[in-house]
Amino acid sequence: MVQRGWSMGDWANLFSIVASIAVIVTAIFVFFQIWFQKKGLRNEERLFVRQSIEFIAEKMQEEIFRERRRALFSSGQLADYRNLSDESKENARAVLSTYGPLCQMIHRGALEEQAFKDYWQSAFIRDWDRLSSFVEEERKVMRKQTLFAKTEQLARKWKSEDINI
Repeated sequence: MVQRGWSMGDWANLFSIVASIAVIVTAIFVFFQIWFQKKGLRNEERLFVRQSIEFIAEKMQEEIFRERRRALFSSGQLADYRNLSDESKENARAVLSTYGPLCQMIHRGALEEQAFKDYWQSAFIRDWDRLSSFVEEERKVMRKQTLFAKTEQLARKWKSEDINI
């Protein structure tokens, strides 16, 4: 006698096969989701670095920053705060006011540190070394010990990391 229809065992086998296929499809789906997320993260990281480089280049090439920096460092020694002209003090503040927000942004993760370091490390540390005594006196005059603290922290960090400077 020929049996027509499916037995319970046939249905159980079919269900087992369908469940196995569903597990495999789900695993493949999860794999691709993770892969796409990682790929997207790398793209976001590249975008972050590119935007950081563009922002840093823009700030460092601003004419006012370059003029103030040139005037400040061509005027000679900055060690004697009391004998600095008002113009030199303003130039020093302008240079530090360009570095300050950049260092704050790096500290908070809004700018990619390595992009700034690759682009401006030597000049930044040299400028900090020249301006550090000025900052110490400004802190006393303003009675604010945290004035340009993130700038100082970044300069010290980079100096401790790189002995070739």
